[in-house]
Amino acid sequence: NDGDDEPKEAAMNDEEKQAIADAAAAEAKPFTIADTMVTLATRADFGDYQVNAAMGLAKSLGMNPRECASKIADKIKPKLE
Repeated sequence: NDGDDEPKEAAMNDEEKQAIADAAAAEAKPFTIADTMVTLATRADFGDYQVNAAMGLAKSLGMNPRECASKIADKIKPKLE
């Protein structure tokens, strides 16, 4: 047996790929909408505003919250400039 007679898997069409992506996105919610809300800072040393998304996200990823927040800030900074 040279393996040529094994059935080939059919390639997924775009609709199937999109259905998988949609299902994955629907399940990938490590934090709630409340975690993403921008609020006035609770302490002056936090700045003017704060977003607590990094806390919930870091917990779900097993990551240090400060490191997670730093990565988020690094990605956002270019969009704010």
